[in-house]
Amino acid sequence: MVTADDWLCVSHAKEHISMKSIFHSFTLTACLLATVGATAHAQNLITNADFSGGNTGFTSDYEFVLTNISTTPTAEYGVVLLSNTWNINFPAFGDNTPGISNMLIANGSAVAGQAFWSQTVAVTQNTTYVFSGFATSAFTQSAPVIEYFAGTTSLGIITPSTATPGTFEFFTGTWNSGTNTSVELRLVDNNLAENGNDLAVDDLSFVAVPEGSTAALLALVGVPMLGFLRRRATK
Repeated sequence: MVTADDWLCVSHAKEHISMKSIFHSFTLTACLLATVGATAHAQNLITNADFSGGNTGFTSDYEFVLTNISTTPTAEYGVVLLSNTWNINFPAFGDNTPGISNMLIANGSAVAGQAFWSQTVAVTQNTTYVFSGFATSAFTQSAPVIEYFAGTTSLGIITPSTATPGTFEFFTGTWNSGTNTSVELRLVDNNLAENGNDLAVDDLSFVAVPEGSTAALLALVGVPMLGFLRRRATK
């Protein structure tokens, strides 16, 4: 149920809708964190979402290799702590939470439609879910074009900047399960360039959206802010 206090919080959010205002308003941030408290503790349905378990829990159309060099084919991936331990030509950077865990790093495929990461999860029927994560370019040439899917439904595209490899950017999208009881989540790089086109992803998440006040807030401030606040609340 949406209470009077919930609507007061949402009304205040509408007055400070820009990202800059949200970051600089302590009162609003506290209000939003309280509203998404239930989401902060929602179960992440993705196994090995931060790749701390290494090359396990997911599948890939790419080939897993311990190291990648410029003379090897495209469509290869690894799970590493530091980028330049996988490819010495990459700028050195760690995962989205440096020093904490691994990340998936990949040399983009020249074949259309290949998923560099995929995983099938069980879902509840007629439920809305948020699929999110963090992505970055791993090299300074030819940015990857990462499309994220739930089943056959495209939830969005992110093109991480090549100007600052290792700067992870947040992506997110929503999907309703309808009559489905499971769904395959996929990440596909649509850039088919053989030179450059390198990427890394980390901290993937697939969670159910709570009903009531959080859903109302979601409609007003958007899924990206909800995902950002959920991550802050879990730290």
